[in-house]
Amino acid sequence: MPIEKFKTPEAASRALWCFAPDSAYYRKVAAHFELGQRLCRVVSPRGVHKYRGISDVKRKTSDIK
Repeated sequence: MPIEKFKTPEAASRALWCFAPDSAYYRKVAAHFELGQRLCRVVSPRGVHKYRGISDVKRKTSDIK
């Protein structure tokens, strides 16, 4: 990865954006999200649940993995 120098913070901010994405860009984005899903699996129970209070929610959701 090359090192870039910027004269202003605005120029550095513009360098983060991709204004003309191609198929390789979208493959990289998809790989990034896939990696994130593999590193941090979030499992939430399906459906609507009724709880008595916050402590009840914390107790029941701490069991889910």
